[in-house]
Amino acid sequence: MEPNVRFWITERQSFIQRFLQWTELLDPTNLVLSIEKIEKSRQLLLTNEDASRGDLEDKRIQEAWKRSLSTVHPDNSRLIPGPFRPAALLPFTAPTLFLSMLPVKSLKSMILPQASFYTYSTAFNIVNGNASYDRRAHESLLLGAGVIVSSTFLGLFPRLLQVRLSMNSVLSRNFIPVIILAQLSGMNVIASRSLEPMRGIEVMDKEGNVIGYSRKAGTKLQAITHLTVSHDWCLVCNVFPSTQDKWREAGLALLTPKHTSLSHYSFLLGAVKDTATSRVVLFGTSAFIPEVFAYFFKRTQFFLQNPWSLWTLKLSCTVLVMGLMVPVSFSVFPQIGRIQCNELEKEIQSATEETELFYNRGV
Repeated sequence: MEPNVRFWITERQSFIQRFLQWTELLDPTNLVLSIEKIEKSRQLLLTNEDASRGDLEDKRIQEAWKRSLSTVHPDNSRLIPGPFRPAALLPFTAPTLFLSMLPVKSLKSMILPQASFYTYSTAFNIVNGNASYDRRAHESLLLGAGVIVSSTFLGLFPRLLQVRLSMNSVLSRNFIPVIILAQLSGMNVIASRSLEPMRGIEVMDKEGNVIGYSRKAGTKLQAITHLTVSHDWCLVCNVFPSTQDKWREAGLALLTPKHTSLSHYSFLLGAVKDTATSRVVLFGTSAFIPEVFAYFFKRTQFFLQNPWSLWTLKLSCTVLVMGLMVPVSFSVFPQIGRIQCNELEKEIQSATEETELFYNRGV
């Protein structure tokens, strides 16, 4: 069983516990860990399957969990590239967020900060999303490029109106861009991870055994629309080959007749929606609070004597607020989501007796 999955399933933590844990996992030193150290840590966890985060007497296990959880993707057990590890989000996005919120002098001056911000955000979302479904490199590249272009254009649109229409009120200059940036950050997550609900993601039992691929786990049950569809193959064909073999041995059919009537639903995004909500909170708060501080700071005598201090204040405030909000946003929802088996496809329900299954929500 993948150690990271084992940890997230067995360690049922409260929000405070998750927050304290993420403050450790976001340690910048995790960005420069050598492959050798990570491999040693992983080997230690694999040979000590009963090791838990609560083993306070063993500092080696504590450090091994920290290295593994912060550098290895739980779906495919691959190393996350250094620039896209969770600890890299703050140093990469704080400067571009700050530059994106500067007053508009010309539209050209805003293109690079906006494009840089959404390029990194899109890449981060794709790398740290659920990686259990089948996807090709060119699909991720094309999807990412489209999301970057559309996000950048929509982010520049209010700035374009501000320049063209000479909109200089406090609302249009300071707060509307914050609202749009927050909403686009959430939409960016949904768009960049849109393949998850389309292809279906792995669902597993508490032992980490993969039961199958479920669209409903990627688009968690929250909707009402009922319709009938014709399908040549049942969703059960998407389960792992090893699971298919077990079902054959049990005498279970893997195919359904043509034109089988399936109960299909339209669902609001679940795993992706949770992450999108956390991004809205993260970037919305990180952009809003510096603007509020700057609004009142401009009215002080100190600002009149030292106008340059405004940008120092805004940059410092952006970094400090993001430094707090990154672990908060990562802690709002558990890393491994839980879903009742009776909310999933019938084929998955028939493959297990478990009442509760698990899926990776992603960061």
